[in-house]
Amino acid sequence: MKQGKIKLKIKLTIYQTASLIVLFSLAISTAIASAGNQTSPQTTSKEIQSFGKIKHFSIFGTSVTLNTLFGGTLSFQPNAWKILRDLGINAIRVGGGTEGDVAHFNVKKNPDEWAQNLQNFLALAQDNGVVVTFVTMGTIWDTLFGIVSPEPYKGINGTSVAESKSIIDKLAGDNKLQHNFIADPRIFAWSVANEVDLNNSITLNWSISILDYVRSKGGKALISSPYDSSLSSDWLASMDLHRIEPVLRDHVDFFEIHYYHVSVAAKAQQEGKSVYSEVYRDAYDSLSNYFLNGRGNMPIENLILGEFGIWHGYGEWESINFNFTDQSVSEYYQAVYQSAIDLGIRNIFNFILFSQITSNGDYVDKAQFWCVDIDGEYVFAKTSIMKKF
Repeated sequence: MKQGKIKLKIKLTIYQTASLIVLFSLAISTAIASAGNQTSPQTTSKEIQSFGKIKHFSIFGTSVTLNTLFGGTLSFQPNAWKILRDLGINAIRVGGGTEGDVAHFNVKKNPDEWAQNLQNFLALAQDNGVVVTFVTMGTIWDTLFGIVSPEPYKGINGTSVAESKSIIDKLAGDNKLQHNFIADPRIFAWSVANEVDLNNSITLNWSISILDYVRSKGGKALISSPYDSSLSSDWLASMDLHRIEPVLRDHVDFFEIHYYHVSVAAKAQQEGKSVYSEVYRDAYDSLSNYFLNGRGNMPIENLILGEFGIWHGYGEWESINFNFTDQSVSEYYQAVYQSAIDLGIRNIFNFILFSQITSNGDYVDKAQFWCVDIDGEYVFAKTSIMKKF
């Protein structure tokens, strides 16, 4: 999620195109072992059944954090995989969460166990009909794999190119399992950075080097929603692919964008207008103008709407304090999904599936973006729409 003010006002028109129905299938699993403190029976050469037809999307995904999937954490969701199946999710975009390296994936800090831990996790995901991507390859909190993108404008030095390549070598087969995770089909793409500003040579040159190296090892690579701060102070406008695509076209396999614009829904609710109509118009034109129309030769099948979301009830986020009704939340979700369908976007992830809590029981975030609470209760205004699509 972008930390900064989000506002956009565009004159919009409504478009309609036919919905797309595609197939999404998964491959064959190897041994299934434990993931975190969860366990799964040992099997060999087990054929994994896919969900088959997805109504409108090739990838119908959601964002999750590792501390909600691994036992022994504050935010552990014991029914996580069952919930994913129930909601028809076939892909997860995985972040580290707020409790550190609970999965022990960090290559540098867990040299003797990370490969088996990652293997176990991917096997469990595949056993539940889910493919995986990660928000980044590492964070300053040591979560994920230990590769941190430099962001000098935030004071983040990041991991050097040389050390990053050494870690990628280990991910690509120089590990105890001698397994190439970079080319593993259970990981559909590797994001080398998340929401980074390419308006500086340090971040840009590092990103290109790491993207190219991942691809040289057989993986598919992208940057999650990169932006150029010189383009605009508006979040979506700063991600305009008309400017980003020429820089990255020879280095990525996907383009990803993040859409929120909760201010559009708040304004519509305040003025008594249809939240669905206002958000649909905004999402359609924003994604069309800044994403689809600037994609160059990138196939539409390789575009990802990687984050969207709205909180339920009262929330404080960015410069907005607002109390959304369930009706507004439902209409926002439906409008974003429908606009993506009508634009032909086939890969989509909402933000975020499970809530996280602190040691004193408070929610981590002041805005309730999650779809399932810590006790497993569904936020019906969101989950009912997810099931519909």
